[in-house]
Amino acid sequence: MQIGHIKTARMLAQRGLQFQGSNGDDGCLTSTDPDGHWFQLVKPEDR
Repeated sequence: MQIGHIKTARMLAQRGLQFQGSNGDDGCLTSTDPDGHWFQLVKPEDR
């Protein structure tokens, strides 16, 4: 995982976002919203 990705993940976590896992790839952190929709935090340059 790149430094910028870690920085963004920490910022979002400080704002209350809870990551549930990595979807099998450390570069793709996953989360869900209260309605159950899932999201991934990815760095497009690495995909």
